[in-house]
Amino acid sequence: MDKKRLTGLIDAAFVLVAVHAVYNYIFYPNPRSWEGVWEMRHELYRTGVLLLWLAGLWTGAYRPWNAVKRVSQPAVLLGAGTALCVLGDYYFTGFIINSTVARFTHLLYGGWLMLHCAVEYALQWALVRANGDVPALLAASKVWRRRLVAAFAILAAGELVCAFRLAGATRYFACLAALWLLGAALSDCFRRGEGN
Repeated sequence: MDKKRLTGLIDAAFVLVAVHAVYNYIFYPNPRSWEGVWEMRHELYRTGVLLLWLAGLWTGAYRPWNAVKRVSQPAVLLGAGTALCVLGDYYFTGFIINSTVARFTHLLYGGWLMLHCAVEYALQWALVRANGDVPALLAASKVWRRRLVAAFAILAAGELVCAFRLAGATRYFACLAALWLLGAALSDCFRRGEGN
């Protein structure tokens, strides 16, 4: 399979979720005043976290995908799994919007994001196995996998805090993990220059 078809599927899932999140989660304030905007703060925050999370994953995976020459069958399955995880990110974000204090929903949300990190990691591993002779992919994928492990650890810490202490902590740790992934990916772009 050509890598463009698989990256097209994953990119389409990212775009679909981002556009749908903006149209479904952000409403006009009622009443149309600053107080109305203040009442929307939870929806705006959660939509922002979702968009940061998606932007971090999308920009971070750019460099490894750019170096891929061949796509194996496990990579195709894991790519489809990544697209499903992106759709699930949207679903679970909507789930915690409707339940702002329930501990179980926040634990479920953090667990889903951790699963997404694990699927992304497995996808990178499958790409490296299929393209072991491409040094640029080996280097880029190694860095990206380390960042996914760090994001997974941040989310796991959020899950522990949420389980034992603060019911809504997962969303803050999800924001922290998203900012970590996005910041690391953008720093790579600015440090190395994206001429290729």
